[in-house]
Amino acid sequence: MVKSDPDILIAIDKVYNDIKLYEMKNVKIRALILKNSFISRLKELRLLGMALYNKLDDWIIFGIKREN
Repeated sequence: MVKSDPDILIAIDKVYNDIKLYEMKNVKIRALILKNSFISRLKELRLLGMALYNKLDDWIIFGIKREN
């Protein structure tokens, strides 16, 4: 069995924790980018949906007026 040096284990643990924190920050940044992209796209789709709804509403009103 190989005996390990405690200083080496502490150094390896510190490097591991630093890498883990770095990767966690990157994941958070990527998640925020995705969230903001989705929100932006949903706002665009909402505006398109509202425009379509208004157009359909106008067509219904026009059709009712035409029948009467």
